[in-house]
Amino acid sequence: MQMLKKTHEQEIEERYDRAEMQHASLKECEKERSRLLDMSLRGMVDDDLFETKDRQLRKRIEKLSR
Repeated sequence: MQMLKKTHEQEIEERYDRAEMQHASLKECEKERSRLLDMSLRGMVDDDLFETKDRQLRKRIEKLSR
């Protein structure tokens, strides 16, 4: 019984760690997308590059949000 409890606690900790990493990755993608938009508005990237990178980031954000 003690071993089962320890295994359960480890699983909970692993899930929490994964959720934390996923949240951090999601926030980083959102920041990156915001920086990309800023660069586009300043004329630092052309529309084609913006669309390509924005699409990639949106897909990644969608995947991380699940």
